Amino acid sequence: LAETHTVPMSFQGSPFQGGSSFNNLSGWFSFGISNNEARHKFSVNTCNGCHSSQETGTDFLQIFPRSPGEVSRLSGFLTGTTVKDPGTGEERAFNDLRRRRLDLTAIVCPSTAPTGAAPSAAAPSAGAARSAFLSKGVDRSH
Repeated sequence: LAETHTVPMSFQGSPFQGGSSFNNLSGWFSFGISNNEARHKFSVNTCNGCHSSQETGTDFLQIFPRSPGEVSRLSGFLTGTTVKDPGTGEERAFNDLRRRRLDLTAIVCPSTAPTGAAPSAAAPSAGAARSAFLSKGVDRSH
């Protein structure tokens, strides 16, 4: 729930980390999950969950291809959207560009960082606490 997980290089003797995965555009579900918030956070921190029409309302691409001279279209996950949670039906707000701006501001300009976390972030709201939370760098993608 705190999004401080570490993904091991191998699991049960097999490689576990990967640079790509097959994506069926659905979130992550399994029998026996009693905490949907944990399921959701796990899902959006995986390739399949983040690039999921079911979990984030994204039709796979976060940034759409474009022709020369045209502006690329960005997904609602990046720019702001609300999606019904596939497990509970509750509404979840996403705006990852806003979350990234808040994170970067907390690191670069902690004294001027806005308080309050991005809609889907679990980070503390104060600049100093946010900066400490971000110390994992790229390990914290959502």
